[in-house]
Amino acid sequence: MRYPVWLTASCRGSMGRMSDIILSDLSTDGCGVTLAEGLLKPGQLVVVRLQSLEGLAGNVVWVRGKKAGVKFERPLYGPVLEHIVKVQLSAAPRNTVTRNPARRI
Repeated sequence: MRYPVWLTASCRGSMGRMSDIILSDLSTDGCGVTLAEGLLKPGQLVVVRLQSLEGLAGNVVWVRGKKAGVKFERPLYGPVLEHIVKVQLSAAPRNTVTRNPARRI
């Protein structure tokens, strides 16, 4: 299962260059990332590092502008994924989405 997230992380490409990224989705098999600079290429080896986690090695599968998909070489351990999602949900602002904001009284 793929979870929508908004996490800051870093990404090191095969040439050793480090970039700040935003993870937009995360699963045990991979993640979607957004870069400030569109420097990734399909097939490129990368290491994605979230705060307080060991780097996750993977391959860039697709690139569209500044967005890319990464498939991890080894799956992310399920309970670790669940913890990351749970921590992010607990840190998200409450009541930020309303069903029909135009009808507020």
